[in-house]
Amino acid sequence: KYDRTKALSDRGVAAEQTLEAAKAAYDRAVALIASAKAEIEVAESDLAIDELNLKKACICSPIAGIVHSLTLAAVVLLAAPLAQHIPLAALSAIVVMVSFHMGEWHAFRELGRYSAQYRTILLGTFFVTVVFDLTLAVELGLVLASLFFIHRVSDLTRIQPVELPADTDPSLREQLRVFRLFGSLFFGAANKLDNLLIAVEHHPHVVILDMDKVINIDTTGLDILRNIHRTLARNGATLILCGLNPQPRSLLQRSGFAAQLGDANVFDTLQQALAHGQTLCTPAPAPLETPPPAPI
Repeated sequence: KYDRTKALSDRGVAAEQTLEAAKAAYDRAVALIASAKAEIEVAESDLAIDELNLKKACICSPIAGIVHSLTLAAVVLLAAPLAQHIPLAALSAIVVMVSFHMGEWHAFRELGRYSAQYRTILLGTFFVTVVFDLTLAVELGLVLASLFFIHRVSDLTRIQPVELPADTDPSLREQLRVFRLFGSLFFGAANKLDNLLIAVEHHPHVVILDMDKVINIDTTGLDILRNIHRTLARNGATLILCGLNPQPRSLLQRSGFAAQLGDANVFDTLQQALAHGQTLCTPAPAPLETPPPAPI
């Protein structure tokens, strides 16, 4: 005959035994995690001591690096088969602790000292690494860094009109225009060169570009210089360049634009360019003197 009381008692005993087994497994897991944490802390302290000893001993030669690499390779190759005996709970605890210490959380406290662009790159790369993948995070970081670099360099690029010397003939001031360029003439700063095109529309006889502060020119900047030269040539005016640095000079020579301008219109200093530009300008004719009236 089925004994209901005995069956319930047996089930209770089995449940208590299962609960005790689960508690024992939990206690072992906690012990393993604590042991792994203690081992990691000991290893970190040992590494810090070794690093300090290496710095004190000034062991920073290439031979020391080779010996360190070979020792690490030998440890990995010889001890790797023993890793299969490590419990997975301990390995997971080690991975968690290593990941936590790799976060370099102290860097987040210093973000306020840096620019918004730097904070955007760091935080974006960090969260994409955590949520998605390291490869995607590296790609995103490269794209953001490139875009911010282009924006920063374009902000540094500017064009400034230059006042002519005080002893310049007043009749030549409207015929001679001088501009000083700063930064990099590339595709990101093409809109900054609109001032040059506007200045050319006033039909001066000579336009001098002082490029002593220009560090780089790409093909977009070269095309804009060509457009300015063609516009001036249609109006019978002349374009003069001076103060070319090595990279802009090399590009102008390799592209043939320097030969198109002519050696007579490329100078090393602004003073030489001004002297040549004044010779190309036509001074205003002197006003005719009105003869005195004839006596009656």
